[in-house]
Amino acid sequence: MKSFSQKIAFLNKTTLESFNESEENNTIKRFTQACIKIMNASFGFAWIKDGKSGLFELAYKSAGIPYEPQVPRKRGSSQKAMASKKPLLIADLPHDKFIRSDAQPHVKSLAVIPIFYKNRIYGSIYICFGTRRHFNEEDESLCVFIGNSAAQAITINRLYNGLEERVKKRTKQLKQANQTLTEEIVRHKKTERQLKESQHFIERISNIVPGMIAVYNIKSGKYIYVNQTIKEILGYRPEEFLQKGMDFVAGLMHPDDAPGVMEKNQNALDVANSRPEGFSENVIVQFEYRIRHKNGDYKWLNTYGTIFSRGRDGKVENVLNISVDVTERKLIEEKLRTDHAKNEAVLASIGEGIVVTDTQGIVTAINEAALEMLSLVRQNVIGKKWIEITEVKDERGKIIPTEKRPITIALSGTETTSLNYYKRTDGSYIPAAVTDAPVKFQGALIGAVISLRDVSREREIDRAKTEFVSLASHQLRTPLSAVNWYTDALLSGELGKPNTKQKQYISQVKRSNDRMIDLVNGLLNISRIELGTLILEPRSVNVEEYVQNVLKELKPRIMEKKLRVSTALHIDKMFEVDPRLLKIILQNLLTNSVKYTPYQGKINLNIKNTRRDDTPGIVIKVTDTGCGIPKKQVPFIFSKLFRADNAKTKDPDGTGLGLYLIKSMLEYSGGNIWFTTKENKGSTFFVFLPRQTSSIQDASAIHQPA
Repeated sequence: MKSFSQKIAFLNKTTLESFNESEENNTIKRFTQACIKIMNASFGFAWIKDGKSGLFELAYKSAGIPYEPQVPRKRGSSQKAMASKKPLLIADLPHDKFIRSDAQPHVKSLAVIPIFYKNRIYGSIYICFGTRRHFNEEDESLCVFIGNSAAQAITINRLYNGLEERVKKRTKQLKQANQTLTEEIVRHKKTERQLKESQHFIERISNIVPGMIAVYNIKSGKYIYVNQTIKEILGYRPEEFLQKGMDFVAGLMHPDDAPGVMEKNQNALDVANSRPEGFSENVIVQFEYRIRHKNGDYKWLNTYGTIFSRGRDGKVENVLNISVDVTERKLIEEKLRTDHAKNEAVLASIGEGIVVTDTQGIVTAINEAALEMLSLVRQNVIGKKWIEITEVKDERGKIIPTEKRPITIALSGTETTSLNYYKRTDGSYIPAAVTDAPVKFQGALIGAVISLRDVSREREIDRAKTEFVSLASHQLRTPLSAVNWYTDALLSGELGKPNTKQKQYISQVKRSNDRMIDLVNGLLNISRIELGTLILEPRSVNVEEYVQNVLKELKPRIMEKKLRVSTALHIDKMFEVDPRLLKIILQNLLTNSVKYTPYQGKINLNIKNTRRDDTPGIVIKVTDTGCGIPKKQVPFIFSKLFRADNAKTKDPDGTGLGLYLIKSMLEYSGGNIWFTTKENKGSTFFVFLPRQTSSIQDASAIHQPA
């Protein structure tokens, strides 16, 4: 049973069936078992309070319960629930307050439901959960409904049992009186007096029950008995109802409800009069309808009708109706329906795709934008797990496993934002900016909300910009190379020996040109990755030689700042990797450390073999005592063209492309980069570089999943 209406229907059926029970404990058993079922609980038990002594008696306990329930304490959970007249829902049970030590290993969450209706408390039902349960408003409404229905059923059962017992006793007394009438006139009078007392007793019981009790005579078409509760429910005194027929009652009913009630009542009477084989005298027919109060307001009644007596011809003579005011429950149901309709309207009005799931990841709501975006059909989505509905790939074109899907992370309590590719029903993939957020109620997780935004247009624009950058960078390489060649020639004296001032100007031109070449090369590499044209060609290289070559290039600056550089390489002599990728990583990380580490600072390079998820590789670790990264700018450090504020102060000539380039190429090759930092203390960058045994050429998979 997934929906609230299905659960209410099941509880109504349980209530109806309980009226056929002659034993009160069986009634309690039905409601406890129903509650365990609809709330998916582990076990339960119930206590009934003796009306005279006020003591609790165990009315029912689940089979196989792992401990023996004890009588509720004066200040325990049962007393608290009955005192507040509301269900006590404890999601995370505090072991030292509401539960004994022998029950602690078995109960993680607890619902205590007072059996209460119209200021009468009959006991309480304990619903126990072996795992932590997150309660919501629906659970509370169900518990209120269960407690009220159980109380009504107990009241009616007690009334039935009392009536049956008194009628039997009266019949026996009448027979005895008839047999001895001529012999003992005094006994006859005594019996008559006792009969009157019994009738008075039954009438007193009838007048204190929370339901309206009425006896209707089929032949006369009039009510021959109505209890005092009618005044509380409908505002009429019993005598105003007596000797009035169904026409009067039908006139009070809501026009939309009256025809159906009258038809159902007549059909039930026809069935009862036909006396089919196996027909029970206690057959009940049930109606829910609106009826007008004396003040003009409408009340919702739940009426149970049964055969009270038959005539000599076997036909039904009198019908007993027991009516309970269910207006409050109907208002709750209407509010839930209204809230649901409002939520649906809000979802439908949102331009982005919205998906709502429960704690199991099962879709409970989805708007039209999401259905259209993914080419889905609503009836094929609602009630199914979101991770089973559509396939999702990351930007590298790899299918994201279940445990790493954003919805899985959100249901663990953490919000995620990502750019993924969702498979449509026609087999194509659509890029979407996705936010998966957990939904909590009173601190407990009750589900997740997924927001999907189609970014196809943005990706097309990004691709166009990348193509332009690639074209412009290619066009710039030729003149920059020419400038570099001529400045080298001028500095070498091939075209005449420059004087000191000329040499200074030419050196400045060369440094500026070198920075431009570095920028263009960086932009070209990035555009190749984003356009899917970068090809990694691994081969066996000597990593130590590459380290020494990079340090050799940086040696003048290292000596100028008197930096202390140490290396520790614990790796195989040869390693399969694309040489350009290895050089870019070492150059950028070591250059940054040299650039931002102050005079006489320390730099340490450590490389060692490792294995991650059965993939062999190496970890490159570069630690420095430089300026570090401001905490508020840490999330942006791998962004394109981003430079931290303190880095701009120390070196205004940087491009902001190095770390972005490393991260992009590593993601492309299956590696990754991360770091730790403390402002003014230094940073440590880590790189996992997997061993590459074959060329990686299908770069387009990054942006076009297949």
